[in-house]
Formats: sequence, structure tokens, C-alpha cells
Amino acid sequence: VQNTGGVAMNLVWASWEPSITPPPCSAAQTEHDGHCFTIDVATDDAIAEWSRRGLAVTAVVYGVPAWARVGNVNCSPAAAGFEIFCSPDRASDYARFAGMLADRYDGRHGHGRVADFVIHNEVNANDWFDVGCGAGRACDVDTWVSTYAESWNAAYDAIVAEQSTARAYVSFEHHFASSWDAPTASSPLLSVETFLTRLVPRLGTRAWRIAYHPYAPNLFSPDFGADDWPRVTYGNLG
Repeated sequence: VQNTGGVAMNLVWASWEPSITPPPCSAAQTEHDGHCFTIDVATDDAIAEWSRRGLAVTAVVYGVPAWARVGNVNCSPAAAGFEIFCSPDRASDYARFAGMLADRYDGRHGHGRVADFVIHNEVNANDWFDVGCGAGRACDVDTWVSTYAESWNAAYDAIVAEQSTARAYVSFEHHFASSWDAPTASSPLLSVETFLTRLVPRLGTRAWRIAYHPYAPNLFSPDFGADDWPRVTYGNLG
């Protein structure tokens, strides 16, 4: 039976383009828009195999390399290794990576197909999308949302230029209602409600979708239910 499910895979920009490398590209790389990207062989093989089996592949496209975030000097990584969640200096650099993925995995080059693209990860939480605030530095809500909108718009345009029917998603964690807004907290957070209502007018006529993570209220417990509001979880989704 075909198309009975799907699989999500992390496509980490920092792994594919740890430094800027112009052509000519090596045999282990692929070229797109004047940049060489190092192919993650395990991921490449997995996308081809999942596609062969008829599963829809969703790419979570995140992970900003060091060279692409040098201007984000006030980024406050939540822990060692979280530097890749600092927002990129130029949306066009991130969009180039997304466009390369949409081109390579368009189903016509023998590498399988990715048709769903999640643009960054859990972007309403500063830990996962840091525009240069947090850890005692208050976040400006408009800067936060507009910086993400730049990435989303540029990536969307690059993706649909390669695959006209591809779908691009905004990624959120589970703090839904505006009562969760805490842009001045040590680990700043914006509610999905606030973020989305400010984001959508910035997206123009582009077709946006949501990749929502309906976690249980306590991430260390499997308990959830209909009374989980103001979070939206598996217990009250819908």
C-alpha cells in the first residue's frame, strides 16, 4: 500500500555547509546556486528508501552554521551545542540551503522526494530560534517575528521555485494561548497565538501551514487530557 504514512527527518544546514565552499565541488558534494554542499550520505540514502516505500518525507530544516550567524552577537545559546539555533544573518543564505534540498529531493533525480519543509524548529521559543536576546536581554517581539518571517519567506520562495507543489510549515511548540507570552524571561517565549497573528500578515499570499508539537504539559510525563489549556496538547487538540 502506497502513501500510508510519513517520516520526518532533520536536515541540518550546519552539517551540509559548515563553511562556504565555491565550485568546483567534490564527488562528496552537490552544487546549488554557486555553493557546494556536503551530502549527508545516511540521510540521502534514507530519503531515497522512504520515498521508494511510498512514505511522504518531511524535512525539518534547521541548524545555522557558524559563518552564517557571526552578526548575531547577542545570541544566548541555552546550552553547549545550541549555537546552531542562533538566527542567520541573511535569510538568503538559509533559503539557498532549503532550495538545494527542494532541488535534490524533487523526486526526479534518483534521490527520492521531500515535499514538506519545516522552516527552522519551534520558533516561538528563544532556545530554538534566537534572534539575539534572552539570558537577561529582553526580546523585542516585532524583531523576533520579522526575523523569522524573512527566513520563512525566502525559504518558501526558494522551495517552490524547485517544487511548485511543495509545502512549507511554521514550527511551534505547545504553549498556545497568549497568557504564555514572556519575551523578557531568562528563556523567552512567545505564545503560538501571539506569534502566528503577527507572522501571517508578513507572509503575503504565500501558502503557510503549521507544524505543531502538541506535547504533554509536563515533558517528563506522558499524562495529558482535555483540561490542558492554555497549552494545546494531544489531550485537547481539536
